[in-house]
Amino acid sequence: MEIIFRTKKLEKVCNSEKELLKSFGLQNAKVIMGRMKFLHSVPNLAKIPTAAPFKLHQLKGKLKGHFAVYLQNGVRLVFIPSQNPVPHKKDGGIDKEQVTEIKIIDILDYH
Repeated sequence: MEIIFRTKKLEKVCNSEKELLKSFGLQNAKVIMGRMKFLHSVPNLAKIPTAAPFKLHQLKGKLKGHFAVYLQNGVRLVFIPSQNPVPHKKDGGIDKEQVTEIKIIDILDYH
């Protein structure tokens, strides 16, 4: 899957082991690097497991339209489909099989 980033700073952090360690510590950095590698390897959003350890889920409320995967200790990797227009199914839901590009918005604990 193709991955873009909300900001150049976020891109720099996510693509640098040194920056990840500095920003998130050893344990979270390892998990983030693993998630990034996995996201690059899958062809579409439907291939990201909804079960542990990834737990892909669509967000609600003020983050409606965003997706997240678990990292560690309440921290999530938050992203949106970046295709324009976002592919939808007939029922109005996002067609995850057609989402081949995402934009990483943030790494945070939104709880």
